[in-house]
Amino acid sequence: MPRRAHPFLSFHPPHDAKRIQRFVCRDTIPHLNVAVALQQMGFEPGDIILNWPRNPREDASVLVPIDADLGRNDLVVYLTRPALDDGEWDTRRQLTRAYTDLEDHALGECRPFFTHLDRGEMRLDPRIQALLPAGYAGRSWISFYQRMWATYKELHGRDANDERPKERRTAAFVLNVPQLWDDGPALLCAFAMDGAIAAGWSSILRYKHPEWLLAPGFRMVELIVTEIPEQPTHPRFGLDWQIEELIHTAA
Repeated sequence: MPRRAHPFLSFHPPHDAKRIQRFVCRDTIPHLNVAVALQQMGFEPGDIILNWPRNPREDASVLVPIDADLGRNDLVVYLTRPALDDGEWDTRRQLTRAYTDLEDHALGECRPFFTHLDRGEMRLDPRIQALLPAGYAGRSWISFYQRMWATYKELHGRDANDERPKERRTAAFVLNVPQLWDDGPALLCAFAMDGAIAAGWSSILRYKHPEWLLAPGFRMVELIVTEIPEQPTHPRFGLDWQIEELIHTAA
């Protein structure tokens, strides 16, 4: 039976609690890039699943069920940074949780790899920190600039000799989970810390490393951003970036 790939789309919240939801999708370019790569690997297009931000007036303790027919031959494609810790403190560019059951499953699979993840800061779980190569211990705890391109601001890892690199560097991630629940779909979660970086990262995944989209486990890479066009006409600018693979673990 052919496998189906279902885009799991996140949306920008309304400007305030009195306004209706906006049909403004996050990370459209990554979804288009990854959809082509998955089709080339034999996946059929599945249903688009919408993950609306929760209205702050609603009870967030009750999960909203996602009406989607998802089985073991399906793949949920989640390409927006998981909102694991957004809202813990005042950071810019926050994501708004939808509190759907599918989002809850996806975030639950992402949590074991991060003790903290929001737009401004990422901290790897100690088990994952131990996998960083020599000389990269500072990447276990990274602060990112809040402006576009989300390059490193500071490294806080355990190696006191680690300093912020002179080059413009940032991080990107891929997580593959074979089943979200018993007889349920697989999860592909691929993201970066900023929408512009995510667009370039998705071009890398489409053109250079499509095999990473389906490789089981968790992968962290460092991107050396050498070209940052002001008004690109395509997202292939990511193909000019250098890539350093820091972590790949199947568990």
